[in-house]
Amino acid sequence: MIIGIDLDAICQAQGFASEKELQDLIEKQPQILNPIVVLNRPGGSLMILGREFSVQSGAIDFLACDVDANLVLIETKMAENPELRRMVIGQIMEYSSNLRDMPFATWRIRCEQYLRRPLDAAVQQFFTSELSETGGSSDASAFVDQLQRNLQEGQLSIAVITNRINFEIQRLFSFLDEKTSDTLNFLVIEVNKYDLGGKTYVHANVVWAAKYIRSLFSRKMISEDEYLQSKTILIRDIIGTIDRWCTDRGMQKVPTTKGISWKIETGGSIYVSNDWLDTNWSTIQADSEEIRRVKMEQIKMARSAGFQIHSGKHGGFRTMLNESLTMETAIRFLELAYAVLECGQRVCKKNPLGP
Repeated sequence: MIIGIDLDAICQAQGFASEKELQDLIEKQPQILNPIVVLNRPGGSLMILGREFSVQSGAIDFLACDVDANLVLIETKMAENPELRRMVIGQIMEYSSNLRDMPFATWRIRCEQYLRRPLDAAVQQFFTSELSETGGSSDASAFVDQLQRNLQEGQLSIAVITNRINFEIQRLFSFLDEKTSDTLNFLVIEVNKYDLGGKTYVHANVVWAAKYIRSLFSRKMISEDEYLQSKTILIRDIIGTIDRWCTDRGMQKVPTTKGISWKIETGGSIYVSNDWLDTNWSTIQADSEEIRRVKMEQIKMARSAGFQIHSGKHGGFRTMLNESLTMETAIRFLELAYAVLECGQRVCKKNPLGP
C-alpha cells in the first residue's frame, strides 16, 4: 500500500533570519557541516580553523579541515541574497587564490588566534579518535605539514551553504567543475530548520558534489597481493589466518586504499590497514542497549588484553600488525571484535527497521 503524505503541510522550513544566524548555528554546532566529509569517510567530521578568516580580498565565512588534512573553504549565502547567483562564484575563487598565496606563518597565526591555542595541539585533540580508527598518522606536526602542502598547492574543497538551491546555481557549479583543475572541489549544502512537535530540527544535505564524488571513485585501491608483498612472511601468515577466520563467519573481503577489510552484512568490519589490525563498529546498522553493553564488555576485555583502545566517539580497539603480534593474540583480537559485530547482526535481524 502506498500512502501519500503532504510533507510540506506537516513541516515547512522556517528559514533563517539572516546569514549571521546560520553562521552562529554552524559555529555552535559544527556537526552541521559533517555531510561535507561523510561522502569520503563515514563518521568523519570537520574541524573549524577560523571564522571570518581574513584574506587579501575580504573574509572567508569559515575555514575548516578534515582528518586527512584536506582544507574546506566555506561560504554561507541565503537563497534570497542576490549574491548567491551574481557574486559568490567570483568571491570564492578570489578567496581560494588568496589562501594559496598567503604565507603559511600568517595563515597559522590566524588559525591559532581563532582556536586560542597552538595549531598542533588543537588538531591532535580534535582528530585523535578518527586518526586512530583510520590507521592514519597521529603525529600532529605531520598533519600540519600536510595542511601546509595542501594550502600551497591550492588543494581545496569549496562549500557553499545555502537554505535553497536552484537550477541556475547547479548549472554554475557544473561549469566550474568542468573548467577548473582537479585540485578544486565544489560542494553545495542545503541547511534548513524545521519545527516538529514544538521542537526545532536542523537538516543538512549535500545537493552538489559532482567532481568531489568522481574523485572518490577514482582513488586507487591497493590490491591484496600488493599489500601482502609489503609485509613479512610472519605478518602474511597472520593475515591469512584472519582471512580464513573472517571468511568462515561469512564476512566479505574487500580491498581498501590502505589494506584489506572484512565486512559483515549488517555493518561493521575488521580490517588491516598499513601496520594495524583494527575494528570498525561505527557502521553497524542498529543501536540498542544490548549493543552498547556488549561494546563496553569487549572494550574492557580488550584493555585487559593490552590492545589500544579508541577513546573517541566510535569506540573500538586496535593493535600493531608487527613482528611482536602472535597468532594467538590475533585470534583473541578477532574474537573480541567480532562479538560486537555479531551482536549488531542479531539486533538487526530481530528488528530490521532499526532500534
